[in-house]
Amino acid sequence: MNAHHLGIDHEELSLSIIPRVEESFGISFQSADLADVYTFGQLCAAVQTKLAGQVTADCTSQQAFYKARQVVQKHTSVKYITPNTALTDILPAGLQRRQIVAAMEQELHMKLDILTMSPGLIGACCLALLTSLACLFFYPLLGFTGMAFAIAGLHLAGRLGTTLRIYTMRELAECMSTRYYRTSRRNPQSVNLREIVGTMRHLFNKEYSIALHELTPDAII
Repeated sequence: MNAHHLGIDHEELSLSIIPRVEESFGISFQSADLADVYTFGQLCAAVQTKLAGQVTADCTSQQAFYKARQVVQKHTSVKYITPNTALTDILPAGLQRRQIVAAMEQELHMKLDILTMSPGLIGACCLALLTSLACLFFYPLLGFTGMAFAIAGLHLAGRLGTTLRIYTMRELAECMSTRYYRTSRRNPQSVNLREIVGTMRHLFNKEYSIALHELTPDAII
């Protein structure tokens, strides 16, 4: 049976995926390190080879939860927090939510990227953009002006959005341990090698929308 191809081109691999992997695991690849890497399994093995430090058996997502809980408790009045606690119950809506998340990111040294604009606003901006594109054929000036405003609206709303992308503390901990594996650990110099393949699978799934069942060891990258 032929190996499944993940559909990742060389540019995306070198300019997006590899830098993201390096950031998460606190490693750095040279060109020679990846010269013979053709499959997802080989990339995971290359990551494991690069990871140095104390090998442990503890859970990184659990440690990420403890870190997140400590920071949330510091910046809110909520004291009882479990992995199933809804983020809407501990992060007040509106501008204050964005301020708290910004403080959390600064203290955790992580770009969490858990806020976005509301679906309604996204739809309105997209509709305005499509309408402006249609206007280009009849009223070019009006069309270009509308496009500029729609694109500016999307950009501004993205920077000021307060709608949560994720919903529970468990998801927040998983997001942290996937995107910032080393930083999420109590001792950043330690590593649980048994977690690496699972973390890589979640990284490819969450960041690049590749289905988990496609991320097999022989899947071609």
